[in-house]
Amino acid sequence: MKFLHSQKNTLRSYIIGFFLLVFAVLFCGISVYSTIAKRTLLSEIKMTNQNMLSLYAAQLDSLGTQINRSLANFMLETDFDDPDFDVDEFSRQLSTNVLLYANRFSFFYSCPADGQYIFRTASDISAIEQEEVSEYFYALQTESTSEDWLILSLGENAYMLRYYYQDGRYLGAWISLRSALKLYTDNQFSSDAVLIFTDSQGQPLTSLTGLGLTEDQFQNEAWMEKEYMILSVSSVTSELRLTLLIPYETILKNLNIIQSAKWILLLAVLLCIPILFQCLKGMILDPLDQLTCAMNKVESGDYTVFIPEDQKIVELRTMGVAFNRMSAEINHLKVDIYEKEIFNQRLELETLQQQVKPHFYLNCLNIIYNLAEGEEYSLIQELCMAQVKYFRYMLKSSFQTVSIQEEFDHIKNYLHIQQLRYPNRFFVDLVLQNDFKDMKIPPLLLHVFAENAVKHASVDGNIHFNISTSVYDDTFIKIQISDDGPGFPPETLEHLNSQELSTAFGEQIGISNTIKRLNLFYNGNFRITFSNQRPHGALIQILIPKKEVIPHEHSDY
Repeated sequence: MKFLHSQKNTLRSYIIGFFLLVFAVLFCGISVYSTIAKRTLLSEIKMTNQNMLSLYAAQLDSLGTQINRSLANFMLETDFDDPDFDVDEFSRQLSTNVLLYANRFSFFYSCPADGQYIFRTASDISAIEQEEVSEYFYALQTESTSEDWLILSLGENAYMLRYYYQDGRYLGAWISLRSALKLYTDNQFSSDAVLIFTDSQGQPLTSLTGLGLTEDQFQNEAWMEKEYMILSVSSVTSELRLTLLIPYETILKNLNIIQSAKWILLLAVLLCIPILFQCLKGMILDPLDQLTCAMNKVESGDYTVFIPEDQKIVELRTMGVAFNRMSAEINHLKVDIYEKEIFNQRLELETLQQQVKPHFYLNCLNIIYNLAEGEEYSLIQELCMAQVKYFRYMLKSSFQTVSIQEEFDHIKNYLHIQQLRYPNRFFVDLVLQNDFKDMKIPPLLLHVFAENAVKHASVDGNIHFNISTSVYDDTFIKIQISDDGPGFPPETLEHLNSQELSTAFGEQIGISNTIKRLNLFYNGNFRITFSNQRPHGALIQILIPKKEVIPHEHSDY
């Protein structure tokens, strides 16, 4: 295979993708930040102005409540039927009330039966407004007190009015809504914000000229909500609503500056990407391209290729020096002889493993035959399932490694097969430490010893078979295999411990093949000893490195 398969997998494409990803993340981050900032700004402005609007509405309600109380006191404390009732003095008291309430509220008293009418108006009331309200009171014939403050639309003006009725007499107060807005001339709203009064249905009661709006535009709710932030607070003492209109253009003026700065920043980042890429290309990508090209030539068999060692980046310079040294060394190796030696070792290892497999196939067939003769069909079914697991394990690749856990499971399954054939003839004890479960070993390493134990159990009667693992000298793992059978004959024991593999015969072939496989797998870095226990029984101890050593190219053994 080539080191460089396609352009989409190159470092160049990953760097370009990285820059584009950074730009996309920056773009999304700034966009999200702008959206959140906009929402936060609108929320803060809305909350601040809503609180201020509530405060102003509360001020107007407070004035209305005070005037209500003052009017009620006048009606209760003044004896209008008293012969000594001084109309002029009463008129002066009403004038004092006008001044008392910020010269915004006007007061009136009337007794139609006696022809008495007193009007004391605030200084900013126009003649038209005074005439409109006077005509209303001259025509007033209701013989009851008004329910709270009334909202009157007379001509082009609107008023808030409150009166008390007692024994044919009226006493009340009123204020022009135009004049009421002047109570808030010192408001803390933005300069473009407009404060108006509306009724409970949202209809304007004061002029819209300050907004530059027609009444049709004001009635278009969708358009108004798009162009203005609309805040409204209801009065407690009347059906009046204090409404504030703030143009979104004013609110977002400063935010638009931030938006412009965002786009300028993104444009600057976008312009910097090609510049940064050119710098990286000269410092990293071009040297890596040289290295990749040289590696492809080496792969094609050209071991004379060299790359420059004058790179600015230390890591790349080190890679160049290391590559040149490696190329020079490979050029002097006898590659053909080395590959032939590896091929021979693989062939020998495959032959040794295949030598083990047919030996057990015959035993399995013999067991099934014997069970069938005894018509033990349930045992045959159980045995067949166990053999499926066994043959699946045996059909693994000759160079595939297995974990110690898998090997123990295989031995357990194999011995279960034999226990079905020889019930109550031998007993198994397998002990595997958790630390070693995933360690890789050659397949069928322990199989031959389990097979020998089965043979002795079939001939010599009951046998206990044990396999355990432990740490030895901190660098090796000890696998100990033992049984309480007759043990090894002296001449066999001597032959096995001498490990004269070429002269193995009979039952020793399986053990000799196991030793050969250990030697190939661990490059000789292992130890195996054979002995007999007292009073009887065989004992085999295998020492293998904690970190398995894969011989030559056998990385997938």
